[in-house]
Amino acid sequence: MLANARTLPRSRARRDARLAADPTAATALRRARAKSFVHAEVGNIVRLVTDDLDELDRAIVTQLQEDGRRSFREIGRSLRIPESTVRSRVKRLQTVGILNIVAYVDPMQLGNYTLSLLLVKIEPESHGEVVEKLMGRPEVTYLSTALSGTADLLVEFISADDQQRWEFMNLVVRTLPGVDEVEIIPIVRTHKFMYRLFPER
Repeated sequence: MLANARTLPRSRARRDARLAADPTAATALRRARAKSFVHAEVGNIVRLVTDDLDELDRAIVTQLQEDGRRSFREIGRSLRIPESTVRSRVKRLQTVGILNIVAYVDPMQLGNYTLSLLLVKIEPESHGEVVEKLMGRPEVTYLSTALSGTADLLVEFISADDQQRWEFMNLVVRTLPGVDEVEIIPIVRTHKFMYRLFPER
């Protein structure tokens, strides 16, 4: 049985109220989560941190993963909860930076565009600076830290032609302080693109 949104612990309800009333606090929390939410290492296990999500949150997110355009009314009917509950839950998840609803466009369907994946090795002390620089680049469509001996960063980027691809790799990424090695993998076709945070077991 899904818990009703009105049964939130008082401490959590007070926190949500503070975030709603203070945009600065919400922004600070979102930035903190951007650094710590992605993964936590426990022994040799790397797992997603979702301690703040209860069963109802997960059910709502699952509905939106299936169709990001699904209305709050539809989700409420499916889960047998009020539309207002869905709206408040989604707003809270967006406020703290856990949930973002976006439209994915396959650039290869729009014309002569190419996707490429860069495997980038970085000096540890330069990791944060390189990430910040690449996050500000409009060509970058995906950026993540990897736990691999092959690469420290995975950088997916879009280019109009081979010249742009070469320039981004050699004149932008390779010239960043702290970058040691860059390997490129051209992407021919995207067959599936989906983030399934709560996979079925």
